[in-house]
Amino acid sequence: GVFTVDDNFVGNPEAIETILRVMIDFQRTHDYPFSFYTQASLDLGSPKLAHLLPLMKAAGFSEVFLGIENPDPAALKGMNKKQNLKVDIAETVATMQRSGIEVMAGFIFGCDEDTIETADAIASFATQVAIPTAMTGMLTPVPHTPLAERLRAEGRLREAEFSGNNTDDEVQFVPQRMTAEEMQRGYYRILERLFSPGAMY
Repeated sequence: GVFTVDDNFVGNPEAIETILRVMIDFQRTHDYPFSFYTQASLDLGSPKLAHLLPLMKAAGFSEVFLGIENPDPAALKGMNKKQNLKVDIAETVATMQRSGIEVMAGFIFGCDEDTIETADAIASFATQVAIPTAMTGMLTPVPHTPLAERLRAEGRLREAEFSGNNTDDEVQFVPQRMTAEEMQRGYYRILERLFSPGAMY
């Protein structure tokens, strides 16, 4: 397996189409020695770029990671994820799955628009669209980013808990529409719903 690390594999569609055709030739000539994985923007499933999906499949791509972040349009707008607002996310995921490419996805819980109910909304969305690998983390104010500086200026950065570690289960700032305890419980709820043995099975 080879993970092609590019935040948006289809950022230059014309170039990628050329590369994919060379990859297809290589794979066919050498009896498919590799399986490929990559990351892409949600517009990969749009009519404009959907022609790349069969080429990716023929080149040996079996999985694509999407930064879905949140199924709520208000949250996406708040995090300036404009490209995700331009597509039907569920249909985009389905388009990729129909092409034979499994979708992995990233989700973020804890944006200012989120409430305790958002946790169940994220878990429900990932389940409904059949995303088996839903990497979900709490919003993390990474040092020196606009988010961290804004939270510090607003007096919402919890300096005692602040680590910048996005795998930490401590709430590192004061949430807007729920308590820190509710946010932590919501995060645990997502993990329980998506990664308990029954859900995994």
